[in-house]
Amino acid sequence: MITSGKGKYKVFLERKELDDDLIYILGGGEKSHIGGMIFCEPGKEPIIIKLEGHYDYMVLEPIALKASPR
Repeated sequence: MITSGKGKYKVFLERKELDDDLIYILGGGEKSHIGGMIFCEPGKEPIIIKLEGHYDYMVLEPIALKASPR
């Protein structure tokens, strides 16, 4: 797990392995929540699901693209 910041600005990035799949969880702030998700499959464009008013996907997209084999 990677962490950065302090107090309400503290965030973390956690990696979990599920057989051949990877899950990255970005959380933190005053109250952790799901603000978006990105699905990447080799050779396909990423699928981005974002909730209104949330910008988590901007941080997650480059992580997901780098983690997904092309």
